Amino acid sequence: MSEIDLNHEFYKFGKNVQIVAGCTILGIIPYVSFLAGFGQLIFTFLALSNIKNVIFKTNNRFLYEFRSKFTSAFILRFFGMFFVYGGLIGFLSALIYAGLENALYVLIAVGLGFVLLLISGILEMGAWNNFKKYLEETKGTFPEMITTEAIEGSEKLHQGALMFVLGFLIVTLVVGTILQLMGYLKLAKFNQLGSSSTKGN
Repeated sequence: MSEIDLNHEFYKFGKNVQIVAGCTILGIIPYVSFLAGFGQLIFTFLALSNIKNVIFKTNNRFLYEFRSKFTSAFILRFFGMFFVYGGLIGFLSALIYAGLENALYVLIAVGLGFVLLLISGILEMGAWNNFKKYLEETKGTFPEMITTEAIEGSEKLHQGALMFVLGFLIVTLVVGTILQLMGYLKLAKFNQLGSSSTKGN
């Protein structure tokens, strides 16, 4: 894969991650959080598609592990949240119409959801660790400032995933969201690969 092709794919990756960061901010607003989440889903998979194109040409093991783990984590998080929220709604409905004894059975779904979210968080931590290793292995491929920012972003996202694993402490969810946003904004620096000034460095 030529340097121009590689830079172009990571430029598009940076643009997509920048939009993911914007959707993360909008997700805090109650009335637009659903649409923001949908947008985050779309542009996350577009960013992963950019990584897939790089893997196809470079066959880099760290990027392959990153994409594989992150995709698995994303899918497990979706099902985990479905079971948690669906289970809680089902529990409240069963509590009202079927009594406490029957309602307790519904909590099994909630427990399963939390297990899936835990596994998702662990996989995501591993994914960002692999992305960081890729950046460290290929130092010199990109401008030093972008590489440094991206490595720091990977570390923030790794820490953010850990905070979500510890989400039962509630406050860690807030910290995790902040770290996630900071990480995405740092990874978005890849979009500078599209500027003429950066290409000249």
